[in-house]
Formats: sequence, structure tokens, C-alpha cells
Amino acid sequence: MSYQKTPPLTTRIAIYEEEYAKWEAAGKPVRTRDEIRQLYDTYCQNCPHYSGWLCRICGCLVNRTIGLNKLRWATTECPDDPPRWGTDIDTTEIKVDETAKVAAPPPVVAPVKPKPKKGGCGCGG
Repeated sequence: MSYQKTPPLTTRIAIYEEEYAKWEAAGKPVRTRDEIRQLYDTYCQNCPHYSGWLCRICGCLVNRTIGLNKLRWATTECPDDPPRWGTDIDTTEIKVDETAKVAAPPPVVAPVKPKPKKGGCGCGG
């Protein structure tokens, strides 16, 4: 069986921004812990596109918890074609403010180590 390759990080960030903006515009509706578990157990856990921690189609985190999890937002649906599960609310009328999209996080930069003072031991002598 061949597995879907996870999208590159730039694509994953774009998907996240779009989903977040839709979720925020809808008033941030969330699924209950039981609803999340039901979706995960029924559709995601044995899906051929599930890597064990993320969906290989969209790259989103998917699990049974209420933490970082695509299943938490009630405005999201399965990205498979056709979707294995859908949104809990009608998202067709949601107006997304394009300026409200989340910006990509800044790149991680390693801290600069201070140069040792004269003598190389750092004592300044």
C-alpha cells in the first residue's frame, strides 16, 4: 500500500491559517471531548492517511485529546475526497477576514554566544 506524502511545511502553514481564520470567524466553536474521541476512533485511527500523530493529506495534528488537534475545531472536516467526517456547523456562510489570518511564526534563531574577554577565560584580565 502506498501512503500519501505529508505536505511541505509551507503548505501546512497555509492550511492552518485558512482553517484558523474560518474557525475564528465562526466564533471558535469546539467539539466536546466525547465528539473528538468518536471522530478519532471511527474515522482517523485506522485511516490509511493517518501517520499515528498527523493526517498525511493536510498535515494537521489529529488525536483523541482536546489539545493541539484538528478534530477540536467544529468548523473543520476531513480533507479526504470524499471527506470521512464533516463540520458540525454550516460553514458556507462564514465570512473570513483575510487580515485576521495567522502569520507564519518567525524563524528560530540560535542565540549568539558572547565573545570571551581578553585572556580567553572570561575574567576580563
